[in-house]
Amino acid sequence: QKGQSPRPPFILQPHMNHPSKYILTKTHCAGTCTECPPKRYRTNAAFFAKKCQDSRHSNNDHYEPQSMNAVKKVVHLVRDPMDNAVSNYHHELKKYKRKGEDEKLKIFTNDREGFRKFCKIQDAKYVKQEQKLFGEEKWNILKDVPCHASFFKYAQWHSRAYDVTTENTGMSMFDAPVPRLNMFYEDYGNATYHDSKAKLFTFLELEDIQERAIFHEGKTYRDEYFTKEEITKIMKLIKFFAIGEVWDLLLQRYDY
Repeated sequence: QKGQSPRPPFILQPHMNHPSKYILTKTHCAGTCTECPPKRYRTNAAFFAKKCQDSRHSNNDHYEPQSMNAVKKVVHLVRDPMDNAVSNYHHELKKYKRKGEDEKLKIFTNDREGFRKFCKIQDAKYVKQEQKLFGEEKWNILKDVPCHASFFKYAQWHSRAYDVTTENTGMSMFDAPVPRLNMFYEDYGNATYHDSKAKLFTFLELEDIQERAIFHEGKTYRDEYFTKEEITKIMKLIKFFAIGEVWDLLLQRYDY
């Protein structure tokens, strides 16, 4: 479109000053769909890497692959898995509101009760398909976890993100080693904000030119939305499906 850069990543405001070296972009890659069957949310590394390259025009109806030669560094952002699951639910509520699906909003309220209803329905939706696709051993780990598909996708996403951006995995989408920075969502809070920003800006070789945007703290849901027994089962699921490097990364920040 007019005003955009000709090739992805697309720059929507070309008149603004651009960083001299690196521009931070975002990708969700693959395996993040909601209310979808397991054949859609379970993905291999090759397909995941391919979808990481998708770049979308501002009109939202045209995708074009970004060259991996343009990617020089990787920032891997991690959030507490329970908070992430509830945040995904909130994203669904926003979609319902945007689409005018008022009946769904009456059922799925913006609280623990609404979240639990949503999980119960999603957990029952594709049982036969999940049993067949995952097999008995894996299904036994999944079946007693509320919103089990969401936590499987969490373990899978971070594992795939590590695999396709790390040289020695045999699945990297880069021809040469690419520096990576692991960051945690919670470190954007007031107590650690300045250190986190300095770490990110140093990694990206960016100059600090203005005050930060407001980060709204307090969005934690683990103890309010899940029982201790459920948390134990969730972490067992993630440990089982995630690669060791991802599990170790979670243990660096979260106390389970």
